[in-house]
Amino acid sequence: MTIKQTVRGFYYKYLDVKWYLFILLLLSIFIIVDIRLEFFHVSKIFPEVHLFKFKNDFYNISMAYITSFIFYYLVVFLGDKNRNEMYKMYVREQINDIFRNTSWVISDFLKNNSKDGNQLPAYDELKKLVDKTKPSGCGSRGFLTPTGSHHHSTIWEDIINLRIYILHVIDKISLRAPSFDSKLTHYLMRIEKCTLYYILYQLETMKSFADLSFMSDAFIEYIKILDDMGEYTSKKYGSFTLKGMFNK
Repeated sequence: MTIKQTVRGFYYKYLDVKWYLFILLLLSIFIIVDIRLEFFHVSKIFPEVHLFKFKNDFYNISMAYITSFIFYYLVVFLGDKNRNEMYKMYVREQINDIFRNTSWVISDFLKNNSKDGNQLPAYDELKKLVDKTKPSGCGSRGFLTPTGSHHHSTIWEDIINLRIYILHVIDKISLRAPSFDSKLTHYLMRIEKCTLYYILYQLETMKSFADLSFMSDAFIEYIKILDDMGEYTSKKYGSFTLKGMFNK
């Protein structure tokens, strides 16, 4: 690791304040050191200035700024940083839950490759698989009940439950946000208003159709939104990506 990378890492870990506040801090420290050691001879540049008053005023202003910066750093900045770190952890887990629940629904569409393990098919291939899927199909999905029996869930039930759960997650993320993240909000709004959820809202009580082909395009649109969101949240919050959960 180079000196530049070390300094940059230290800055972003401990001093990630607004750049102009940090520049003013360095300038204030420089002024105080210069007044004490007289590296920079002001009298040669401004001979008409009353040197003592000039130095005294700048010394007091610099000391006042350094004191204010220390107070801001200890009370405001570190407090916000800790709250933001906790929120990042919270968002990461909530986003990961969205991907986990979605992976539960699409688990039957995975390709098994002896070299790469389970893989999520490409969009066009996934659309064909969804086209042929019967809403009443069970596959490998299911869960244990409190009595110990195994309950198989249909794809239709899983998709409806997915919508209900993820809308609940979006509400939780929005309510706990200490600051506004426009990109994350944009992705969450796209999920909330996506065509798949609109169809589910309209047809939630219908289970008589033979296949899911009429909503396969909406399903692929939803997967694409999750892919886009995962690219952002993995960098910002350290979350999974949907494809990354399978393509390992």
